[in-house]
Amino acid sequence: MELSIYLARVWGLFSVLVGLGLLLNKKNLTNAIKNLEADRLSVLIAGVLALGIGVAQVIGYEIWTFSYMGLVTLLGWASLIKGVAIIFVPGYMERFAKTIARENTYAVSMVIFIIIGAYLLYVGYL
Repeated sequence: MELSIYLARVWGLFSVLVGLGLLLNKKNLTNAIKNLEADRLSVLIAGVLALGIGVAQVIGYEIWTFSYMGLVTLLGWASLIKGVAIIFVPGYMERFAKTIARENTYAVSMVIFIIIGAYLLYVGYL
């Protein structure tokens, strides 16, 4: 299987499942956001995981095109940048989570994430 197809499937399934889970469980997310400041270890672990995923993908796969391959590359870079921001910028995760959890942006953000995932699944299994 080609690496582009594999990564499209991975990112697609991840995006759909996370987007649906967060869309259907907003109450759990808002409770978690309230506890983020007290749970620094979880924030650090999230940053390290995002950084690791981003570094692995950016080193192993970087195809900048106006197709699903470019979108996969963009998601890898977004993960890398988010990991760096979580680790090196104090309070970044809390501010980001509070921005996403706002009433007017939450559903839109999750639906966009699900649409991106559905598109990647479509091209991955086409």
